[in-house]
Amino acid sequence: MTDLWQRRPEVAAVRRRSVATLASGQMLASLAIGVGPSVGVLLAAEVTHSEAWAGIARASMTIGAAALALPLAAFAASRGRRPALTLAFSIATLGAIGVALSAQALIAPWAASLSAPLFIVGMLAMGFGSAASFQARFAGADLAEPAHRGRTLALVVWAGTVGAVFGPLLAQPGKLLADRFGWHPFAGAFAIAALLACLTTLLIASFLRPDPLRLAQQHEAAMPTSQAQPAALASEPAAPTSHSAQPKDANPLAATRGRAAYRRAWQAIAASPSARAALIAQVLAHLVMVSIMTMTPVHLHHADHDLGVIGFVISLHVAGMWAFAPLFGYGSDRLGPRRMILIGVAIQLASCAIAFAWPYSTLGVAIALFLLGLGWSAVTVPAAALLTQAVPGSERPYVQGFGDFLMNAVAALGAAISGPVMAFLDFPALAVIGAAVIVPIAHAVRHVR
Repeated sequence: MTDLWQRRPEVAAVRRRSVATLASGQMLASLAIGVGPSVGVLLAAEVTHSEAWAGIARASMTIGAAALALPLAAFAASRGRRPALTLAFSIATLGAIGVALSAQALIAPWAASLSAPLFIVGMLAMGFGSAASFQARFAGADLAEPAHRGRTLALVVWAGTVGAVFGPLLAQPGKLLADRFGWHPFAGAFAIAALLACLTTLLIASFLRPDPLRLAQQHEAAMPTSQAQPAALASEPAAPTSHSAQPKDANPLAATRGRAAYRRAWQAIAASPSARAALIAQVLAHLVMVSIMTMTPVHLHHADHDLGVIGFVISLHVAGMWAFAPLFGYGSDRLGPRRMILIGVAIQLASCAIAFAWPYSTLGVAIALFLLGLGWSAVTVPAAALLTQAVPGSERPYVQGFGDFLMNAVAALGAAISGPVMAFLDFPALAVIGAAVIVPIAHAVRHVR
């Protein structure tokens, strides 16, 4: 058996330090970013005074994450994970400050006209932090052994559970802080978010050394092409390797400028059936999850449920999304990504079936939402691991960034189309459409080993 460079003691030590740093950063960052979908939704209506503009404002964070995904990946490929993540979290810090100032502008008559632009730009910038959090999970897998890539990636994902669950709860301490200094009630939450994003920036900049992606690139560049991919993928057509055989003094940034990042990512995906299957799986699972989850609070509100019930159902959903990621990462490594993805498809189909059969039962909707998040995690964790191992190391950051771009783009699309579907066809129809979207995943992964 070929000796893996990932097993060398010096690489293992860097891997442990990198994963610990990324997991810690993910906890802080997810707390900061978690304020956006909760407090940000409430602030959007106040700063825009229009439901139409409020919808655009609420989508700003997702749009920012989608827009940055591939450029951030290209920057990481040329400069490393540490500079890319540090830059993105720095911009997210400024974005949180901007949103806090937009809230303050509401109570300053001379600055009221600046409130909406500050909010939208600030939320766009906070989306950069969301994009960085997505790519941090791939950074955790840069130095992982192929057989353990799923669980290593999942560990960084799992660290985001803290922020996903507790981020929305920053509203209360934020209000106390705002009362202490005489700020707008929502400004305090985003001030705390800015502090947390700043701490994330400092943590990544200080401790993500040596850079995991740069170290992986150095080792993979020194390997024969035949050893650069896992044996399980050896039967697939080789992805373009013109960039993987660069001399040591080649300028990666120049290579990126010579070929558009989107084209480079697409060519690598087109050359690998496993990469195509992984991309289809994570994008469709994300589309269904966002579409149904977005309209569930509206559905429960129409059924006269109070905010406590709605919050409990969404909390169950969030717990399903994040809390079991290590289990699915382990399952991906032990059973293989294909089987784990199919298990996730089955869970999401069960979720849609329950939502269709018991749409007006609080317990039924709660179970459906929990399974929806659980199935999402069971699909996206092994799909991300499969996407990482299915392409050569030189193309990996571009492909990962392209995948994140598509996931965030369909999230915006799903949130947009779920409203009209709900208005004209009702919640059970949304569940049926979701099931129809999930089924093609099983077809896409049928040949994955």
